[in-house]
This record gives sequence, structure tokens and C-alpha cells, in this order.
Amino acid sequence: MKRYFYFLLGAALCLLLTSCVVDSENPLGSSESAQIDQCLLGDWIAPNGDIIHFSAKDAHWMVALTTSKSSGSSDNSTANQKPEPNLFFVTTIGDDSYLNMRSVGEGSKVTYSLYRYTIAPDQTLHMWGLSQDEMAAAVRAGKLKGTVREQGTTGHPPHTDVDVHLTDSSEHLVKFIARHDPTDIFDTETDPLTKVRTNGD
Repeated sequence: MKRYFYFLLGAALCLLLTSCVVDSENPLGSSESAQIDQCLLGDWIAPNGDIIHFSAKDAHWMVALTTSKSSGSSDNSTANQKPEPNLFFVTTIGDDSYLNMRSVGEGSKVTYSLYRYTIAPDQTLHMWGLSQDEMAAAVRAGKLKGTVREQGTTGHPPHTDVDVHLTDSSEHLVKFIARHDPTDIFDTETDPLTKVRTNGD
């Protein structure tokens, strides 16, 4: 099942995930060397009609702001909710691009959700989150530092549901990804976003 990439959730999740979670204490590299991906700038529409606006915060960080389709509803419970901006920066490893989504949780603890992304010629944004199975296996084998917490079983046939919290350094995370096929590590595909074309496009 595809998972919908979402910027509304702020805390440890920037996705509407199933119950399994993979997050990291460190991003992929430093934000100080990050560059703005000009191709991301602008408005993108999600399958449910929500609009995600990407903009540059400064020379390195970008902002994602989601406007829910329901915000135009007469229902005051949703109409009065203001969208929260979410910060991220882009990292390039080899020929692949990655988003480092910053989340602030309890006690002001910062974590990152990591995604590989591509933009197709038809202006469709495809994104993949980290594989819970691959990350859990890497932590258990001592290839990456982190913790794995089993949450029981789910699905048919039954599958072990785990949360993975990566604690390794940015440098080691980048080296690990560079040594592997990124399509194996990032296999959790989200629903795609489509660029909203303007009259000048």
C-alpha cells in the first residue's frame, strides 16, 4: 500500500504512515552545504486535493506548507486550523536526491525523516521513505547504530511491525547509502504529487 507523503504532522512523522516508523537523530550530511532544489519550488497537488507549497527559507533550508482541501470547508473545526510550516533540506548522494525532513518532538528533541525523491519529466514528484526491514536488519547486524522496537505483527501473511530509530552519524549514514542500491533502502513509496502549472509554464 502506498503511503501519503504529508507535511502536516510535524512531530516524528512527516508521512501518513502505517504503524511502523523509521526516523534518524541525524540528517544525511550538513545543511550548511545544502542547495535549494529549484525544481521543487512552487505548488504541488496531492491525490486528495491538498496543496503542498515548497519555498526557500534561506540559502540552504526549504519550507513545505500544506493547505488542506478541507480548509475551504464551512466546517469550523477544519476551516480555522492554520497549516504548520515544515523545514527540510536537500542532500545529493551520487546521482540521487534526498529530503531531510526536520521534526521537533517532546522535550524539543529534533529528529529527521529521510526520503529519496525524483521529479519525472511530466512534473510528477515521486518519493520513497526508508525501508523498515532494511534499516532494522542493518541495526541488528551492527552496520548502523540505532534501536529496533518490535510492535507485534500486522498484515496477511503476518509481518513483524517495527519502529527503527537511527542514532548513527550523518557521515556513516551517507556512506551506508552510498554502498547500497538506494531503491532497496528507500522502498516505501508515497503517493505522488503533481506540479500545479501556472500560465507561464
